[in-house]
Amino acid sequence: MARRRSFVARLALVGCGPLALVGSIVGQAPAGAQSPHPPGAPPSPTAQPAPTTAPAGGAVPQPSTGATTTALSRNPEALRGALSVGREAALIAALGGFGQPPDGRVQRAVASLAPAGSEPAAQRDALARLDAEGQAILAGLTNPTPDVQRSLGHLTPTDGAAVGASRAISVTPEEYLRALDHLLHHDGGPPPSPSPPDPAGIDAELRRLAAAPAGTLPAPRGAPAAGVTPTSAASTPPAGLTLAANDTSSPASASLAVLAGVVLASIVAGAVLWRRRPRPPVADVSSPSVRAPMMTGTMQGLLEVSRQLTSEAATGDVDRAILRHALDLVNGQGAALIRMEGGSLRVAAETHPGLLVTDGLGGGAVRRVADTGQTLFQVSATEPAIRSLPAALGAVPLVGRGRVEAVLVVVRSQFEPFTNAEREVLLALAPVAAASLDNARQARSAIEDSLVDPLTGVGNRRRFDLDLDRALADGSPTALFMVDLDHFKAVNDTHGHPAGDAVLRGVSSLMREGVRPGDSVYRFGGEEFCVLLQRTSAEEAGEVAERVRRAIAGRPFSVGATDPLRATASFGVAASGDADAAALVARADHALYAAKQSGRNRVEIG
Repeated sequence: MARRRSFVARLALVGCGPLALVGSIVGQAPAGAQSPHPPGAPPSPTAQPAPTTAPAGGAVPQPSTGATTTALSRNPEALRGALSVGREAALIAALGGFGQPPDGRVQRAVASLAPAGSEPAAQRDALARLDAEGQAILAGLTNPTPDVQRSLGHLTPTDGAAVGASRAISVTPEEYLRALDHLLHHDGGPPPSPSPPDPAGIDAELRRLAAAPAGTLPAPRGAPAAGVTPTSAASTPPAGLTLAANDTSSPASASLAVLAGVVLASIVAGAVLWRRRPRPPVADVSSPSVRAPMMTGTMQGLLEVSRQLTSEAATGDVDRAILRHALDLVNGQGAALIRMEGGSLRVAAETHPGLLVTDGLGGGAVRRVADTGQTLFQVSATEPAIRSLPAALGAVPLVGRGRVEAVLVVVRSQFEPFTNAEREVLLALAPVAAASLDNARQARSAIEDSLVDPLTGVGNRRRFDLDLDRALADGSPTALFMVDLDHFKAVNDTHGHPAGDAVLRGVSSLMREGVRPGDSVYRFGGEEFCVLLQRTSAEEAGEVAERVRRAIAGRPFSVGATDPLRATASFGVAASGDADAAALVARADHALYAAKQSGRNRVEIG
């Protein structure tokens, strides 16, 4: 080891001679050659060589609007980075990734790059491509500011999932604006004196960059740039965007090239030996200013999962969909979704029966995750909720509305503990899955609202039709009776519609109290109601109808007038037999008509 290090040191010393010679030649550069920095000034780590000739017009163009007065950068990587950041910011704003309503400043700054007419799925795919392009550009910059690092670095799994669910990401619009300012005017490095970015000026500059001819902005090292024409050696940059090139026509330049090759060879040889030295393990510590890297394919997968779960929340079994997508993203022998209901846990879905021990949910790791909201990954031989032990276990809380709504559990062999990358993916899936559970709950609530009569709170005609079809499909005896309030029009005409509404609410309440558990009350329309009685004969339904009729006739209804109102109702009863839904309703309606014709306030069985 000592001999190797000594050899490396000798190589470094050998390289000093050529370096000194290079310095002497540079010092003897021909008269008229200009240094890129003023005498005595330290060179900026991000500075680019000044062009030997001024662009057309005699000066570097300035921003056309706003307060920004700094000259546009001449660093091609920085300019390409600005275009990439601008396009990414425009897509994130379009997808709701800056919150709702989005920040108006970032929208003004990237107005010329805002997507138009694209489907969200296509926009998410474009965002994934830009995410990969940004990382390649970032690798070519020197001393980028934290804002530039965050805007060009990969989206984290959590941010990717947030964009897919139209929620705000962790990088703020202000950081994107500062990154654009630093890339456009300071080669991606820190400005001498920070000042607020000018959104209108930024947009004007991005507009010019996007319209620049081919060859102006060469492709970044490591990845092709999406949507920008590759460099052409024959192309000529437009005025104001001319990039400096090395002049290799002079003898001094040729000598520099030869000596630079000697120096480079020495450095490479030393670097090879240096890289072969034994290295201690390095702790995995991420910088807070740089977003953690994430594979583009994984981010695209999360975006697609987010899109599918949004759709499945309204139309399908969202619990099983979450499990299916979890096992698409990470390897697992099985998965389960455990819902929190009050203080207890319930298995809502399993990829195969018997994966979990229901009686073991009350204690152990799964219970701790549900109680604390803390993610857990471990290899366990004692977890009471897992049937086949030992096993590698991943348990991730799904948090919604400020509390743990469910726990996603993934199980696999004890010899395959979960990696850090897989943990990141499941952590990114968690908010998407939690949002889909909330969306499913809202969708069910909306459906329930559409099936309830808003005045009386009982089921409406649509719900009656759905429930009757299900009851008849069961094959068991089904009965129903229809109810029509007698002379109800006189109540509205005499006492007004508010009094009529009060009577309808009172009658519906009495009917719910008078029927049996399991019987269902519906408002059929106007002053008509209907009661569905499953596994019931016509005679049994007639007895329930008679009980309800007596309750209505014997109860005064307070409607705000001096004296309470009294009401009566007529009933028509029918049982299914071999009848379909339409025929059964028609028979009950015919019996109701007979009760009306027979003097009202009575029950007739059809």
